[in-house]
Amino acid sequence: VGVVDPGSQVLRHRHLEVASATGLLGHTFVELGRNPEGAELLRHAMDDYKALLERKPGDLNLRVALVQCFHKLGHALWLMGKPREGRGVLEEGLALAGRLAIEHPDDIDRAIDCGLSFDGLGRCLLDLGQYDEAEARFRQAISRVVKVFSLPPERPGLRQQISIHYGGLTMALRGLGRAQEAAQAEWERARLSRGNPGQLFEIAWGLAQCLPALDHKSAGQPPVDASVRERLALEAVATLRQAIAAGYRDLAHIRSDSLLDPLRARPDFQLLMMDLAMPADPFAW
Repeated sequence: VGVVDPGSQVLRHRHLEVASATGLLGHTFVELGRNPEGAELLRHAMDDYKALLERKPGDLNLRVALVQCFHKLGHALWLMGKPREGRGVLEEGLALAGRLAIEHPDDIDRAIDCGLSFDGLGRCLLDLGQYDEAEARFRQAISRVVKVFSLPPERPGLRQQISIHYGGLTMALRGLGRAQEAAQAEWERARLSRGNPGQLFEIAWGLAQCLPALDHKSAGQPPVDASVRERLALEAVATLRQAIAAGYRDLAHIRSDSLLDPLRARPDFQLLMMDLAMPADPFAW
């Protein structure tokens, strides 16, 4: 029987503590918008996790921590305007996340990690103008998470995550000139986002952006009927009203956001703006 060196166990434990602390700090810096510092810390944490995995290659916790560092680093690089570099990082992380999902098919968190990796990769591809591939990645993100959506226990943030994946899909479809499909994805997103003012506001301007996208059809598509354009505009204004009813109150943003410009000439949008400008109780002294 071999003898385990207690000192080596202590060193490995300290190494893990350093990796965990460095990774957590890197995640925090990215959340605070300090992306270059966060990215550097995440790279250090990933080097530590990889070194630890050389000693314990099957350790699930180490592999999960490494996947999450890959995702956060890819996200940070994307935010830093480095989508090509972010793509490489996310593809490497996705390979590991996919293996974990196959090894643990009933683990909801592994499916969620895959969804986040596919989504991050899709956003890098959008910035690179690779809309076809971006569409495929967002659909994979949705598919992975929808499969576990109904499994107990219910995760409060899972509905919002699927909605975010649909948001990426709509951008890819608009980029491909498939505005009506993009609108259908926005309607599916709206079904998932009832009562969420921020998400509903994003859906409203997503639908608004489908209006000019109707004029940039893919080759071979027939002309768009005027009734389709009108339905989209009505849905966009109605969704904006839902966002306001759910608690969205940033009137200055609604007035200035250029993504809502396709709606501004409409009487129903102008009426909505008048309603927002009106005091809650105009007769109050």
